[in-house]
Amino acid sequence: IMVSGILISLVAAAVLQYLFPLLFGMDRSVRYNSQTSCILSSFIFYAIIRYRFLSPGVRDVAADLFATIGEGLVIMDSEGKVLQMNPAAMKILGVEGIPVGEVSLGSLIEDYDPAAAYYARQTVAGPPEARRQVLIHQSEIRVRGSAGGRILIINDISGIASLDAAVRESEARFSMIAANVSDVIWICDLDDFRISYVSPSVVNIQGWSAEEFIALPMQERMDEPSLNKALQMLDDELTHDAERPPGRSRAMELREHCKNGGWIETEIKVTFIRGADGRPTGLLGVTRDITQRKILEHRLEESLRQLRERTGSLERDLLTAQTIQRALLPDGPPSCPGFRIDFKYLPLEAVGGDYFSIITLEEGGLAVFLGDVAGHGVPAALFLSLLKSESGRLLREYAFNPGAYLARLNAELLGNMHSYFITAVYGLFVPRGEGGVALRLVSAGHPPPVLQRSGSGGLEYLEVRGKVLGVMHGLEYEMREIPLVRGDRVFFYTDGLSEMRDGKGELLGFDRLLDVMRRSRREDLARTLNEIIADVNRFRGEAPLTDDTVIIGIEVQ
Repeated sequence: IMVSGILISLVAAAVLQYLFPLLFGMDRSVRYNSQTSCILSSFIFYAIIRYRFLSPGVRDVAADLFATIGEGLVIMDSEGKVLQMNPAAMKILGVEGIPVGEVSLGSLIEDYDPAAAYYARQTVAGPPEARRQVLIHQSEIRVRGSAGGRILIINDISGIASLDAAVRESEARFSMIAANVSDVIWICDLDDFRISYVSPSVVNIQGWSAEEFIALPMQERMDEPSLNKALQMLDDELTHDAERPPGRSRAMELREHCKNGGWIETEIKVTFIRGADGRPTGLLGVTRDITQRKILEHRLEESLRQLRERTGSLERDLLTAQTIQRALLPDGPPSCPGFRIDFKYLPLEAVGGDYFSIITLEEGGLAVFLGDVAGHGVPAALFLSLLKSESGRLLREYAFNPGAYLARLNAELLGNMHSYFITAVYGLFVPRGEGGVALRLVSAGHPPPVLQRSGSGGLEYLEVRGKVLGVMHGLEYEMREIPLVRGDRVFFYTDGLSEMRDGKGELLGFDRLLDVMRRSRREDLARTLNEIIADVNRFRGEAPLTDDTVIIGIEVQ
């Protein structure tokens, strides 16, 4: 119609504006005029009405839906041959680019029957390398009461199936954990404070079945103080929920009722379950039976109380022992004509194992005895009274015979030391004519004294050999006699001084000890001893003392 209208309008225009001017002598170019325009418009208007160009029909709408709908649509004839497929069906079945007539649904859909009627049947479809979970619907197409073919609708549910499988797997894991864990897992709704779920392990802890526990009111599950504590905690958490981290948890200890009428101590840990708006809707809790732990804690507390009492008693005993030991040792240096005397004593603990005596002899002269019991602390200190008693008693008889003195002391101590032994040194200072002094020296495995000469200030160790006391029978001790003059000094000490260690564990040693004494020399003997102690402490630094320390200084005047 539109083509005819255009041709007629062109003929009319040629006649009116070309033929007429030729016949009537009018010299104008051919052009459309209003009459031809009206003719063309009339034909176009008629064609629009005739073919409904402005009002698409059902077929047009159906064609658009068929092409754009998300579900796969397949139309087949009565024999099952594919006549049409929309793009969604081609994508799901993986046949994009294949002619519709060549598509075989039986090879693409698992266990598919083209003659069957399907309603929401779940199956697998697609090529072998890209199988998908699908839901299919298939029904007949009726044309004037007769079967004209079939329509197949395919929905891709691969994502939904994976999600559903993940949910089922998660539920299975939760059920397995809840069924096998020894703690009780429970969920409480905040609307009515009723338990909506409890794990089967509740029967092992409290004796209730899961159904009985769920039906049990909260006030019947715990004692009143525990109930008040739980409600106060919950009220505090709900009041300050907006101010605190949403994933937090709270723990508390409660006393809960058992089915057999008894009580158990429990520890619960709760976390809020939140809705889509973030508000708490329930509680997820874990309950653990801590009855045995509380019993052990009570026993431990009682043991600690008893231990504190015993420790206090032991400390009092140690103070008493310290007082007794102090009584066994000299209060201060004695006064002896012809000699200047001083000493320093540093016990490692409250009591130590070092013993010494400095005695002015009535016959003239000075006796110095220094003993060191192996070890330190209370066991070593217990031997000090024995050592003091025996050494003091024998001194009255053997003071001027140093070798016999140590031999008799060894015999008296033998058999009474019980795996302990004593190192000792005994020095006898005897005046001689013209202001001189003879030092008679014996040693029982003790570190050698140090002699410092007055004139040159030179230092030397006074080596004397001898075995330790309290171990072997029939020991004899060799005596060494050293002449001394005015200003000479002799230093007796225990191994706590020479074996002092610094922070790296390095020993002071005998060589460094001589250097210390050389640097520490002062005119006054007391100041000299103070400088020696200060110097070795600087060497030690922050390292702790490892043994008792005694140093005695004797200067000839």
